[in-house]
Amino acid sequence: MDQPSGGDRQGKWAWLTARVELLVPVLGLLILRAMLGWEDVRLAGWQTILIYGAAVLYTALVLWSPPKLPAKEPQTFSRTALRRTVLLIGLLILAGFGVLTLLSLTSDAPPAEGRLGLGGALVAILLLTLLGTAGVAAERRLPLDLFPVLRRREPWRIFYVLLSALFLAVLVQLWGGIWSDLASGIGRTLGETLPTETEVATLFDAGNPLRLFLNFLIGAGLFEELLFRVGIMTPVWFLTRRWGWGLLFSAVAFGLYHISPLSSMATVNLQAPVTAVVESFGVGLAMGVLYRYRGFMTAVMVHALGNWLVVLIFFAT
Repeated sequence: MDQPSGGDRQGKWAWLTARVELLVPVLGLLILRAMLGWEDVRLAGWQTILIYGAAVLYTALVLWSPPKLPAKEPQTFSRTALRRTVLLIGLLILAGFGVLTLLSLTSDAPPAEGRLGLGGALVAILLLTLLGTAGVAAERRLPLDLFPVLRRREPWRIFYVLLSALFLAVLVQLWGGIWSDLASGIGRTLGETLPTETEVATLFDAGNPLRLFLNFLIGAGLFEELLFRVGIMTPVWFLTRRWGWGLLFSAVAFGLYHISPLSSMATVNLQAPVTAVVESFGVGLAMGVLYRYRGFMTAVMVHALGNWLVVLIFFAT
């Protein structure tokens, strides 16, 4: 019997990938409905139409062409490119901090404890700029394009990011819930007292959903993904030639970050530090896998949407 050619095997693999990918909107809708049911939250008619419409469009995109990060030729990083990258990332971070500052000044909610002061903000800007630049330089030397939305003028990639982010965010929250239960069990065994929902809710201004989403999009989505997935995971991946090592290092760093002064949740998380680190480590694993197979922009949107949905559903008053 003739063996299938490489092209045939790739075709069969693409066919299987497409069928598995169809589970994302299905499982996402089921889990989202369950989350809403737990809190007795009812969607408006337009919200229901929007969510189910997104699922239909996402399914159509998958059947048309399964999502896959494109390959690219590894490139060197010149001094000119280095200077340009430092400048662009630095300006992006400064703009992000500026927007976050404006959002906090226009919010009616009392400032949460643990917010960065001027010194902490400067440290964060420096870390994001340096590690972000190192990550971009390492990514250019990899044979995989982790920034396809930014590099390629293909509108369908943007639709993939926007449509898939909602359902992938829900799946990540399910994964995060599993790790949360595991982390809570470990913490209680070690004698930790977990923070209450009221204590956690004080960290977020859930009264204005748009302001809350912008906070998560910039702080959790853009900044944390730039720091941990681009700035830590990618250089380790390049140096070790194994993306799994980058995934592990970035997840550990992500876990420890949530009990560090750089995190606005540190004051609450330090009540049960082991629980917080283990739970954040599990979420870091999920975000690293998304970054590896879907790219940077998908990781940003999933991170932001996931946090936003959880706060709106479980902590909004």
